[in-house]
Amino acid sequence: MSVRADHPPGIILPAVVFVLLIIELLAVTALTIAYRESSVANQMTSAARAELAARAGLMQLTRDSTLHVQVLAPGARLNLPARASDDGASHVIVLERLSSSLFLARATGSHGPAQRRIRADAVLLFTSPDPLAILAQFHSALGSAGPVSLSGGALADGSTGADVPNQWTAADCTSWLPPSMALTGITIEPITSFDRLGGWSLSTVDSLADRHEAGALDLVSVASGDACLRSSAGNWGAPLVHAHPCSGYFPLIYSAGDLTLGAGAGQGILVVNGDLALSSSTRFFGLVLVRGRLLMAGNSEIVGAVLAQSAALDGAHVVRSDCALARALQNAPALNRLTPRPGRAWLPHF
Repeated sequence: MSVRADHPPGIILPAVVFVLLIIELLAVTALTIAYRESSVANQMTSAARAELAARAGLMQLTRDSTLHVQVLAPGARLNLPARASDDGASHVIVLERLSSSLFLARATGSHGPAQRRIRADAVLLFTSPDPLAILAQFHSALGSAGPVSLSGGALADGSTGADVPNQWTAADCTSWLPPSMALTGITIEPITSFDRLGGWSLSTVDSLADRHEAGALDLVSVASGDACLRSSAGNWGAPLVHAHPCSGYFPLIYSAGDLTLGAGAGQGILVVNGDLALSSSTRFFGLVLVRGRLLMAGNSEIVGAVLAQSAALDGAHVVRSDCALARALQNAPALNRLTPRPGRAWLPHF
């Protein structure tokens, strides 16, 4: 005997359709969850890459040799060009000078598709050499701790501080640095003035100098096309030729011993841990610190300011120039380097 189960007509097909709908709904839900999780993961990845781009951009400032941060007055801001990395991230940086030696840099990094680009900020405090501390060390045209000899019509003139050097224009001399109030040609300085450059010891000057020189050399400006060949021997910029590619090059120069300049012209900041001799017609524009004797012959000239333990000028001139001092302090590559502030440098951002 057999038993047959009878089902009401029209029940099986709707049940199958209902089951398929449930399965499809579950699949769509699973796909939606997976998509959302993937989207969240992508956003988290983009956020991480954006923050890394911002932080990396800030750290790159410590290696950027093209920066001219010293031209910024306290309170002024500089918008740096946007930069992109190989992974699609990019960053922009705004640099603000807070004081003569402190800078705040805010970077915004971004990553992801154009429609859903994720952004992240990073803020870092930097320090730089303080130009005001260096400037305060030079009180006159010529400061000395020992005897100063002037002969043959030699001159130490502190009254020319506000004058624009003949080779330059007033636009070249624009600066936030305060003008000199000194009208003195020669001052007597303490011995301690010759063991430092602003807040730097001479060993620090040695380690950070843009150029190291020794012995005797002639000053020759060297360029290739529009490029200044800064590493060329005796290339201390081109103070006498405004259109020269090296006219904006003001190196920090260090000599560990005696130095003799035979001919030519240069500019920048010169520190000599020994005697300095300038031959006839040699010219230098900027700051000069000599731990030994300064010997200047003939028509040699220093335009800016000098500190020397003792000096003998025979027909030579030392003239005070705020313009030459400002240009040297603002343009020396060594003084335009940024360093993260010791201690707490990274700041929270909102």
